[in-house]
Amino acid sequence: MNYIWDALIMAKRKNIDIKELNFRLADIYSPYLELAMSYINFEITDNTKEIEVNPFYRLGSIFNRMFEPDNTEYTEFREELLNCMLHYINNIDIYSGMNKNEFMRMYIKRDIESGYFGEKLKEKWSVFSLDEQETITTQMINMYQTGSSVEVVRKAILGVFHDGYVYFNTVKKNELLIFLGIVELDIYKAKIDFIIELFMPIDFEYKIYWSRHFGIIGNDELMKEDSIVLY
Repeated sequence: MNYIWDALIMAKRKNIDIKELNFRLADIYSPYLELAMSYINFEITDNTKEIEVNPFYRLGSIFNRMFEPDNTEYTEFREELLNCMLHYINNIDIYSGMNKNEFMRMYIKRDIESGYFGEKLKEKWSVFSLDEQETITTQMINMYQTGSSVEVVRKAILGVFHDGYVYFNTVKKNELLIFLGIVELDIYKAKIDFIIELFMPIDFEYKIYWSRHFGIIGNDELMKEDSIVLY
């Protein structure tokens, strides 16, 4: 990591409230980095309270005079002002890099959390990680642009359940066979229920297979005794 916004994005991905982080002028720092990391593999954790920074790397025109070596007055005030200003500046940094789709994802996420898609989906939304929420909101944009489709369902499922497979059966009826490749747990049930309720076309039926795949004739790996389920 180099820039302060790298630390903020890492914190957001770990659901850490960035308002609780305190930016502090580092005692020792590299002139080539904005973050004064104690080691190269530095990560933001729940226990991180302070982030030491070199505010002169990009923002010297703002902070040079505030921290002149001979200026020893109002130290606590200047440190608190630095923290407030960096929170404000880096919030601008994060939003300045957003494109149209990212703004749309932000508004969709806000609507889900506000209950506009129903209380059941609002309650289940928190079980998704930040990356999974991004997958869901991205596929919602695709659904708005292209209409409801099994392809949107497939991308949403595989974006959350990376070891899964989705099969289309349209021979006699519209049906999705969904293999998730994981043990059935409440958190995963909440995730797949959310995806199905939000994306599944109303004219499709579906079946869910968890840790055991259904047998496919001609595929030896999927025809092992005691390791398959019936379709």
